[in-house]
Amino acid sequence: MSRRATESFVERLVSALPALRAEYDQIYRECREDGLSEAAPEVFLDEQTRALRYRFRDGVIEARAELEALAAAIEAEYGEDPDVDELVDACFVALLSAVEGGPDPREVLGPKLSAVVGERRDWRAAPGAVSFVDRVTEAVPALLRLAAENEYGDRGDVLVHGFLGDVAFRELDNYRSGGPVAMEEVRTVVALLEAELGTDRGVDEAIATSFVENLPYPDEPGADLVELLGPKLRAELERQRAAER
Repeated sequence: MSRRATESFVERLVSALPALRAEYDQIYRECREDGLSEAAPEVFLDEQTRALRYRFRDGVIEARAELEALAAAIEAEYGEDPDVDELVDACFVALLSAVEGGPDPREVLGPKLSAVVGERRDWRAAPGAVSFVDRVTEAVPALLRLAAENEYGDRGDVLVHGFLGDVAFRELDNYRSGGPVAMEEVRTVVALLEAELGTDRGVDEAIATSFVENLPYPDEPGADLVELLGPKLRAELERQRAAER
């Protein structure tokens, strides 16, 4: 995302909604002190949306008007700039797409944003991805929590890229711990992914980009984990790292 585009967008938001100015200025100062001033627009919109979503869900009277005003300001600009749209999709639309108890925040959205939320809620994972996640979680029930954390849309399908990214970090932590139960899980997961690689194009892409790419480099803790890879996973890892040279 372009920092200039997103900062200008948030400046326009807080100009249209002056009550948000102090909060944005505070977040910007904190991000700048941490050397992350470019992240201020994302942090601000994410925190503002989360707070409004919870208050709206809980029936706080003022929250409806506040969310409606924010949505109207965003609706007016949505579709004009891809960098702004990316920010809105990640830090506003995605947070309002979950189906929770209480009133539906889609009620206060304009037609463009409402349509995007509807598309997100209707999203379905590819059949190959669904069956892959089922096979992996059946073989390793400890991964069911990660699958649940990556459910998306009204149907509760799992985002396979997010799931496998979380699996990669979990198994790296398991490997670093060195415990016998943890190591057994690492070996089981690696063997499962080795067996799955090459059976479905979409799953292959997820394994390559969300698991293999997250494996440690030689100078990083837990680097020896790659010694457990089978020939297909190792070939994919070598292909990726050769391309980086």
